[in-house]
Amino acid sequence: MRQLLLRPGAEELTYEIRGIVKKARQVEALGYSMIWENIGDPIQKHNHVPDWMKAIIADLLKEDKTYGYADSKGVLETRRFPSSIE
Repeated sequence: MRQLLLRPGAEELTYEIRGIVKKARQVEALGYSMIWENIGDPIQKHNHVPDWMKAIIADLLKEDKTYGYADSKGVLETRRFPSSIE
């Protein structure tokens, strides 16, 4: 038996950026130059992960616990972090 993944009414939700991109593509098709600022992909903006962060990730990948699931709200220590530095 299949379980509904979306609640009733969820199909009415919109992701506004898609409409903006659609309109921008239409403007671009008219021959106007468009400068596309990136919304979410840092690689497209030529940002790179620092080597020290890559080293930490590489070390963590050697540990089996890295592949486990976290709490659905995230790692408790991470969620508490901002309040612990006040």
